[in-house]
Amino acid sequence: MDYDNGELMRPDETAQSGSHRKYVTYLSFIVAGVLLSFVVMWQTGEEVDEPPSALEIVRFLVIPVCGAHLAAKFLSDRRWRKSDYYVREARWSVLTVAVLLVLYLVVPFLYPFVAAPRQYAVVSDEERLKWVVVSILTSFEVLAVGSLIVKMNGGGFLQSMGLTRGSYRRLMLVGVIAFLAFDPMRFIYQTAVVRVFYALGLPMEQHSVTEELQRPIGMDLRLVLIFEVIVEAPLFEEIFYRGFFYKALRKGMSARGAMLLTALVFAMFHLSLLQICLVFPFGLLSAYLVERSGSVVPCITVHFLHNASVLIFFFLTAA
Repeated sequence: MDYDNGELMRPDETAQSGSHRKYVTYLSFIVAGVLLSFVVMWQTGEEVDEPPSALEIVRFLVIPVCGAHLAAKFLSDRRWRKSDYYVREARWSVLTVAVLLVLYLVVPFLYPFVAAPRQYAVVSDEERLKWVVVSILTSFEVLAVGSLIVKMNGGGFLQSMGLTRGSYRRLMLVGVIAFLAFDPMRFIYQTAVVRVFYALGLPMEQHSVTEELQRPIGMDLRLVLIFEVIVEAPLFEEIFYRGFFYKALRKGMSARGAMLLTALVFAMFHLSLLQICLVFPFGLLSAYLVERSGSVVPCITVHFLHNASVLIFFFLTAA
């Protein structure tokens, strides 16, 4: 029992009071970080002649500040923190996942040399389109082959991909909340990383798809690239890294070790140093979500919302 202003307080009231203080503290730090990051962002790089547009203010200020409410609630409320109930029924091995990853990387990489070796030095939009289609088809082939391997070992087809745990509606809602809650933290971290790269004079390459969309390309290639970003990437990367790979690691590792290693491998395959630094925390978040929920559905939802929001903002600002 605790006393407050001479009155006896119940334990649950004390807990609520402590949780409220933590919530206010976390919210203050997050909002301050977002505001500081917003100022730093506009001071990084070349001088900006025009003030930020209303769209940019909404994307980089209003939405993260609103999301800070959910982030502060998550950090302060113990009821959001549940014990580890991850189901270790996975039939995956690290070797099997490595073989599938090699298959995914080798087939699209070799296609341009086999299909058009003479024109590979200067790839046309038509050849680029074929290469992207081959890459997309290969990713779904890897998921099918991997699930077939698990099925042959007595496992379930969807279960092997982490798609059969709980209500899909509830799991998707978890993904939406996670996206909104951690967007301000991602924004603060991203601004800090860009500032460090700028100060050290390190190359700041854009994502390869973003660079591709900035070129004058045909509508068919543009649509395929959009499909790759908002459909194929969330499905394949989350099922493969957080379904196949994470399950394989989780059989013999602690949750923290599996999260760190999965996020590191996931980030390393983005090749660019800047992209590796930016993607690593996202990999941690996805691994945490699959650990908490036992399903990759929240991870797919977060990945889809993130990629879609980036694309929408890219097209709106480029218009």
